[in-house]
Formats: sequence, C-alpha cells, structure tokens
Amino acid sequence: MKINSFKAFGVHNYLDFDINFFPDVTFLIGINGSGKTSALKLILGLTSPRYNYLNQINYEYCEIVCSTGEDEKDIIIKSEQNANENTLNLSLEYRGETITSEPIKRFSRSEDQGLDAEDISLMERKCKEAFDSMDVAEKIRELATPKFLGLDRRIYQGSWNVRPQARRQWILSRGRSKSFEGLPEPQAIDVSLDEVQSLVFDYTRKLPRSQNEINEKFKEQLFSQSLHFVQDYNLEDIPSLKEIGERKIKVLSAIESLGFNYLKSTVESFFGHLERIAKENEEISESEKMSDETNFSQKYLKMMREWYINGDQLKKIDDIIMYSQGYQEAVAKLRAPFEKL
Repeated sequence: MKINSFKAFGVHNYLDFDINFFPDVTFLIGINGSGKTSALKLILGLTSPRYNYLNQINYEYCEIVCSTGEDEKDIIIKSEQNANENTLNLSLEYRGETITSEPIKRFSRSEDQGLDAEDISLMERKCKEAFDSMDVAEKIRELATPKFLGLDRRIYQGSWNVRPQARRQWILSRGRSKSFEGLPEPQAIDVSLDEVQSLVFDYTRKLPRSQNEINEKFKEQLFSQSLHFVQDYNLEDIPSLKEIGERKIKVLSAIESLGFNYLKSTVESFFGHLERIAKENEEISESEKMSDETNFSQKYLKMMREWYINGDQLKKIDDIIMYSQGYQEAVAKLRAPFEKL
C-alpha cells in the first residue's frame, strides 16, 4: 500500500493537516508543537488501526487516502470524533464498498480519577475490545498497510498494551493504596516498528542458510561441469578475433562481479593464446595449410591441435558465465528485502 494523502481537522482543537505524499520520500518538518508526531500517530491509528492512537488525540475528522496499485487511490480510511458524546467512529471505502462502524466510547483517565484500578482497567479493555472487534477494523487489518519506523523518535523495549504481566504487577503494587488517580497514560509505542524489527530479525536468521544453499548450488554446478564426459566433439570453426575479444570481455566482467579479480591475469593469458590462434587462422593461406597434396602442413596441424584442445573451454566458459549470472541474480533476490527496507 502507498499513502497518497492525509487530512485532519481540529486536531488538539487548533491544528489542521492537508498533506500530499511524494512517491518516494516525504519529510514532515516543523518546530516542536507543530503537530508532526500527532499527524504520524493519526496516520498509524487509521492504517493499523489502533484504538490508542485515535483515542489519545482530540480531532474532529481525519482521513487517509492510499493506493494498492499505481496511484489508484482506491482506499479511503476515515475517522470522526463526537465531542458531545465523547465517541469516535471508523470507516473504510475500498473497491466500491463502504463500511462504517458504530460510535465507540472514548476512554479518558482524567475523567475517571478516584475509581478503582480494576474498574478503570476493565473500562479501558472494553473500549479496546469493542474497537478491535469492529468489522471495519478487521477489514483494514487485512490490507497490506504501511510500516513506520521511529514514530516517536525513540525506540521502546515494550508496550503497555503488549505486556499484560507488567501491567498486572503494576496494578497489584497499587492495589493497597486508598486513593487511586488512574493508570498512567500509555506511551505511544510504534507497534509497526516492533513488527518490522521482528521481520528483520527473522529474515536475518534465515539469510545465512539461504545464502549457503545458493553457494552450494553454484559450487555444485561448477564442479559438475568440470566432470562432464564428452562422448563426441564436433570441432567448430575457429572464431574471429572480434568474437574471442567479446567473449573475453564477458568473462572479465563475470569474474569482477564475483570478486575474483585475482583471476584477471589468468583470463588475459588464456584468451591471449586464443587470439593468437584466431589471428594465425585469419592470416594463413590455403597453400600454407598443405605440405603436399594429401597432407596438412605442420604449422596448420599445430594451430588446429591447439584449437581442438582449448576450443571446448569456450563452451565451458559460457556455461560458467551463465551459472555466475544465475548465482548473482539469486543473491540479489535474496537480499532484495533488505535493499527495499
């Protein structure tokens, strides 16, 4: 999914947003208090969707437009708050279908000061469960929503929402207190950062194994090719100097991309001999090929013997180039997710 635009009105009762996103990178720049983090929280609240983000911030209306393809703008996610009723709703327009939720009660700790900790926890949990169980919330989760890194410019090791054991311990530690001022505000944890981190860790663990499999396949191809038994060899014509030069360039390019630059002198030497044979073949006359009417000359036989012995190496070299290209493509595909990230 690609984000096209984001709009919001009445954020914190004084901010309005109208942001169009660029195809590659969009920077939100502003002084402290200008609403950068609030905009990101609302965007994540719409696309995740997350009750905490939409509940924490006061706003009249917010909307995000996204594309599943090339600038299709076929996904519109909206939310409205009703200050009088202290509720919010969520709606999704996707492929001609519109789904809108019933109003969900907003949870405010400041209004519930002095209540029992368990009652406050129960109220908060009910609001979140009601939000998460909405059809529109489930539909949005089915979409390939964007990921955000560093939403709050900090990295947290845990979340109030995903660490119930720590939450219970904190409540129990406060249980004997006669007065209770409500649970502390949950920190704005970037949930998507945790998801991306998990994906990176999982892929990092898988990468060495997959890399070894690609390496082993490449080595097997090279070794098997060297053991190929030739039952019959059809001697091809000696190629021209130009053709041999073109093959040499391909081989040099292949060994450079594989990091085998130390083989450059060996390649130059091998193709130097082939170029000598090709040159001799282009310069030798028909009369020089024969010593008499029935026998080839020693000069011609030596040239053809060298070509017969080494000419087949060109076919093997072509195979090696093909294997190396396949190897590099496999490695590039394996590492593509990291490059995109």
